Amino acid sequence: MKKRYLHSIFIFALLFAVFFASFPKSGAIFAESTGADTIKYVSLGDSIADGVGLDNYASKVSGHLLGDTYAYLFEQNILITKADVDSCSYAVSGHETADLLELLTSNTQVINAVQNADIITICIGANDILQAIGDQVASYIINDTDLTPYLDAGLARFTENFPKVLNKLGEIAPNARKIFTN
Repeated sequence: MKKRYLHSIFIFALLFAVFFASFPKSGAIFAESTGADTIKYVSLGDSIADGVGLDNYASKVSGHLLGDTYAYLFEQNILITKADVDSCSYAVSGHETADLLELLTSNTQVINAVQNADIITICIGANDILQAIGDQVASYIINDTDLTPYLDAGLARFTENFPKVLNKLGEIAPNARKIFTN
C-alpha cells in the first residue's frame, strides 16, 4: 500500500514538472491577444499561485504579484510583447475549489477583476485532496493506515466543485483566455 501511494505521488509530481517544463512562453501565446496596449491579467488559486514558500513571500502585498511566483513570471513574459500589463492576484494559501467558487460568486472585487481580464491563470485543487488526508498522513506512516477513503473524499470535493469553477469563469469572463495549472 505504501509503495502504491508513494508511486502515485511520484507520478503526480513528475506529470506536474513535465507540464510546467512544456509551458509555452506567454508572450508568444498572447502577442496578438487583444490589440489593446494593456493586457489585464488575473491570477487565481491556492498557495502555489500565492507564492507560499518563496523567499519574498513575507513581503507580499495583497492583490499584487511579487518575486518568483509563477504569476509574476508569467506577467513578465507578457511584457515581452506588450507595452503594459495590469495584473492582480486573488490567490490565497489553503484555498480549495469551493473557496475559489465562493470568491467568484460573492466577492465583487474579484468578480470585477475577472470580468475585465484578458488572461486568467488558475491553480486550484491540490488542497481539496491534501486537506482531506491532512492528519491521516502520520497515521499512514506509523500504522500503514489506508488513505483511500480520505483521498476519495478529497477527489469527490474537487470533482464536484471544479466544473462549477469552470462554468462560473465562463459566465463571468467568456472572452478571457484561461490557463489552468495543477
